Amino acid sequence: MILIESREEQGEHGGRRTIALFGVGLIGRSILSAIGTSVHKARALSFSWNSEHDQTQELGVIQKNIFPAYDEKVTRPVSHFDIVWAAGQAGFDSLENSVIPELRAFENVLSFSLQLQRRAPDAQHSFHLISSAGGLFEGQKHVDRTSVPRPLRPYGHAKLQQERLLSRLPGQTRKIIYRLSSVYGFSGTGTRFGLVNTIIQNSVRRQSSNIFGNLHTIRDYVLVSDIGQFVADRLRHLDLNSHIFSLASGKPTTIFEMLKRMEKIVGRRFFYTFDSVRKNATDMSFSPAILPQFWQPTDLETGLRKTARSLVSSSLALAPTDQSLFSFRD
Repeated sequence: MILIESREEQGEHGGRRTIALFGVGLIGRSILSAIGTSVHKARALSFSWNSEHDQTQELGVIQKNIFPAYDEKVTRPVSHFDIVWAAGQAGFDSLENSVIPELRAFENVLSFSLQLQRRAPDAQHSFHLISSAGGLFEGQKHVDRTSVPRPLRPYGHAKLQQERLLSRLPGQTRKIIYRLSSVYGFSGTGTRFGLVNTIIQNSVRRQSSNIFGNLHTIRDYVLVSDIGQFVADRLRHLDLNSHIFSLASGKPTTIFEMLKRMEKIVGRRFFYTFDSVRKNATDMSFSPAILPQFWQPTDLETGLRKTARSLVSSSLALAPTDQSLFSFRD
């Protein structure tokens, strides 16, 4: 996890803001990048997955790193606490035995949030949960504000349970939930690859990509940097209300259309096979009416081009001598 502290005083009576970011994968890194380091300082602290005992000890260490600011001799203590849960090792196809440890870890961090409230009752507290629109509404089309989550697999049930656990968190914590549709993009090495990244990398290696779905499967794609910026903006916004934000494009796209756009951008043909056996072929789309009024997602063409260029310039996708293989077409 990353502990982020503002360098500048905030609010009418000063004070500082502390953000505890759990999860530094694709989405977590994008949030960290959008927060920036010009007015914040960040340090990495341990938070393990394998042992609840270790988690308890590590959360204690995190508290010790936060609360020296609450020494009575300090005139301007921390006035805002934000916990961001963007963590998770389980994926869309994970079985129940994979999601249970994550639920327990999440519960431990909720308890940690309560401890922060008790130690700093005069501060403003917020908890930001990265959830999954795909997990909650799998197989539903034209999802809008009246749609009811109906998860079809353990991953979706776990996300819904996280939302319910957060909603029951006592105290005055502001609860912010971000329901994400299909995320693509690049936010640094070491992060989990999604469909777009995998296809581009395999094309460099002249390998075929196995796609779970079919050519006509409809998905809604959102660029990870848009998500990171949106969450960072909410962290800066001192509104005390709780919200559920559905972050989608509102412009459903078939896998076939997405692949053809990528081929045009990269300038080479892709090779792929389709596997519908694993039940990933169901359509999913979101109504524009469900989107936040200040959410402005990058259009798919621009986002795919940005992702491809980032992959090409990174060591994950290409050796430097291979970059000439790509001829981007604007």
